[in-house]
Amino acid sequence: DSVRGGAVGPVAVAETLVVVAAMNGTIYGLDRATGNVRWTHNGTGSYEAGVAVVDNTVVVAGSTGIVEGLELSSGQQFWRTGPGSSVLERITVGKDVALVSVGTLFAFDSQGRLRWQHGGAAYGGPVYSTAATYRNNTVYIGSVSPEGPGAGFYAVKAP
Repeated sequence: DSVRGGAVGPVAVAETLVVVAAMNGTIYGLDRATGNVRWTHNGTGSYEAGVAVVDNTVVVAGSTGIVEGLELSSGQQFWRTGPGSSVLERITVGKDVALVSVGTLFAFDSQGRLRWQHGGAAYGGPVYSTAATYRNNTVYIGSVSPEGPGAGFYAVKAP
């Protein structure tokens, strides 16, 4: 709603919580049964990419390019890092990682460690322009960039 800033990214549903990242820069942990706010976290910038849960860590990123890991039960910040550019594509979950697409695809584990990355103009790979989808150790992701290797749809084996 307008009081809470509204949300455009997907929510994460856990056993007892629903986690929502809002356009007003706040992440909300809502009780699944009652809808009551159990915790909030004031982040940096607005959030359009939604949230993902890896183990018991909420991974969120927004307009400032900072990726944050929050404790699922309390909303307390565990870690903070950033690929450096606005995160607008949906954050998704791979095998034990959150997949953050910002031209380059970054895979962060629940402790905030960068487990692997793929693509990006600076690395000579495709410049990704979609969210990633993970299935059976393969990440599917698209690019509209005319820069080599060019626009297309990619299937990337996760390391």
